[in-house]
Amino acid sequence: MFGSAPPEGDRIVVETPTGKEIDGVVEYVGAFSTRVSSGNSTWHFSNGKLEHVRNLSQNPVTTAIEVPIAATSNHDHAAAADAVAFALTQAAGNRSLTGMVLVDDVRAAVRTSPEGEQSLEVEVRTAQPLTGPQADRLHRVASRAFEGTSPVPVGARAVDSEGGELD
Repeated sequence: MFGSAPPEGDRIVVETPTGKEIDGVVEYVGAFSTRVSSGNSTWHFSNGKLEHVRNLSQNPVTTAIEVPIAATSNHDHAAAADAVAFALTQAAGNRSLTGMVLVDDVRAAVRTSPEGEQSLEVEVRTAQPLTGPQADRLHRVASRAFEGTSPVPVGARAVDSEGGELD
């Protein structure tokens, strides 16, 4: 091979000779041709004809996930953020997320809107854009991880991961 075809597993956009763009995942790279899976179709391209290719797997992409926090919630927000980040990191190797490769640590923090509503905002940096089902799966994992954290007992003071009181 002469280095013209992208590696297997990369998500690419290929322009066909007729000008149509095909968005798919490289399934196989052979000596003479490359196979790209796109939805319900499989395309075979001659390696010599792969002239206009955008590789979407080469630049990390940040996906934001928002988990609403009920006004009545008395969860330890720092512990909940840590639990959600850990759960998403663990989910990366899951069968339903096999194509998801994390680039950096998962970041999670509690944010308060100007209206006073709180949410847990999570940022996930991946090697390629997440598909709709992957993003939905991550949202479900984050929501379950948040719901699974222990509430702070009434009268107790929540502390952050460094031991300081939460605001």
